[in-house]
Parts: sequence; C-alpha cells; structure tokens
Amino acid sequence: MSSQTLTPTEVAERYDVSAITVRLWCRRGLFPNAIATDTPRGPFWTIPESDLKGFSPPAMGRPKKAKPEQNGKKKGLGGEVAKSSYADAENAQPGKKRGAKK
Repeated sequence: MSSQTLTPTEVAERYDVSAITVRLWCRRGLFPNAIATDTPRGPFWTIPESDLKGFSPPAMGRPKKAKPEQNGKKKGLGGEVAKSSYADAENAQPGKKRGAKK
C-alpha cells in the first residue's frame, strides 16, 4: 500500500491557509511523518496524506494572556494600591488651580 505525498501548497488548499502556514506546522512537528529535503533555497517538505487523517488545524492568532488575580484593586509599583492623581482634589482649596503660580 503506497501512501501519496502532498506538497505544502496542496495541503494549504485543503485547509484554506497559506503554504507558509503549512511549512510552519511541519517545522513544529504537527505532521509527524513529514519529510524535509534540503535544497539550496531551504527545506522542501513532503507530507504523507495519512498524516492528514484526523488532523485539525490549530487556532489562528496569538494565544490570550492569562490574567493575574487583582482582587478588585489596581496595583502600582511595589504591589501597593496606586493613588490617583486626583486623590487630594476633595481637600484642595476652592478657587485655587493646581499648578498655578501665586
């Protein structure tokens, strides 16, 4: 039983992605039986059709970052609760502008 091999372009057409994406999948090892043949222009990949059975493409884009717990507080440097620049606005003298010269 001979297995047909495909180029990254042929695999890309099947999954509606670019050939560059398929080459990246090959480098990452998502096709375990893919073979890279060295050429002067870089590796040429051949992918056995059997590797595509049961294959589902990984999600596109950058993975979301995990959000740290904040317990409802904004943290500044040193883990302290950050003060607002307007924290003392309630205590300011009426009629005086901040930063105004006397």
